[in-house]
Amino acid sequence: MRVYHTETQEDFNALMEELEREGCIWRSGDKPTELTNCWSRYGTEMVVYVKNKYLTIGHIGGVQGALLIEKYSKSKNSKFPVVPQFVADWYEDNKYRLEYSIWEYIYDWDDQDCESDFYDFMNYGHNRAIETLIKMQDGYEVGKEQLYYVKFVDGNNGNNCYLNAGYSGRLIVADSYEGREFKTKFTEAEIKEMGERYWQFAVPVEEVNK
Repeated sequence: MRVYHTETQEDFNALMEELEREGCIWRSGDKPTELTNCWSRYGTEMVVYVKNKYLTIGHIGGVQGALLIEKYSKSKNSKFPVVPQFVADWYEDNKYRLEYSIWEYIYDWDDQDCESDFYDFMNYGHNRAIETLIKMQDGYEVGKEQLYYVKFVDGNNGNNCYLNAGYSGRLIVADSYEGREFKTKFTEAEIKEMGERYWQFAVPVEEVNK
């Protein structure tokens, strides 16, 4: 499965033209260029899934950090990967001998840190890790990391059920407003660092803010 993201209506239309040339169609049976109004409805929050030449759309927040996203740009007439920061860091450290570094990482697989994010990236086939790293030589973009609220069971006041972390380290339960003293939006790593037990209450920010 491929996942595409575009920044403008023009880029989206160009992507639809390319996918139509590939013989892709929407699940409804329409040709890609017949449903370009998707952009005006969802804009930069949208991604396009391509699986077995069928097209569907989804929210970018649901796949960031989970699937490889390819950003399509008409101006460059190309697709280039949107990758997590940890992939970009590894690539920058190894780009001058990239093919050897990839071979070396796989050859020493049993000695790699199996708890690392990069190990997971290399381990899961849906990331197309080697293909992604090679494509990064032509350009790439670091994707924004998914943010979550930690939302507990609603009480009498449904607004006052969010974990707040003070910048001094103090934790309280209050509303989701993020001000000068407390933070309410967290990455997965930040939540688990505060306590693994909190992860079960994590909810993507965009789902709460619909």
